[in-house]
Amino acid sequence: MPECGGFDVLELLGCDLPPAIIFVTAYDEYALRAFEAGALDYLLKPFDDARFGRALNRAKDKLAHYIPQRPQPVERLVVKSRAGCCF
Repeated sequence: MPECGGFDVLELLGCDLPPAIIFVTAYDEYALRAFEAGALDYLLKPFDDARFGRALNRAKDKLAHYIPQRPQPVERLVVKSRAGCCF
């Protein structure tokens, strides 16, 4: 994401981080930073269906056991396009 990276998105979300964050990238040098930022998993491209399935199952399990502090409506959605990130 040349205009807006995963860490930029996390910074924009601030305290409103989702309960399950999975980074998908071709760069292994950001893995430690991703886990320090609260990532549940870090998929390094290229990955196979089995590896994707394990990451997805971990996220589903975490979400199934997630108890939110208090329900909050979604106030923003980040969408990446060719023109950049829209918030």
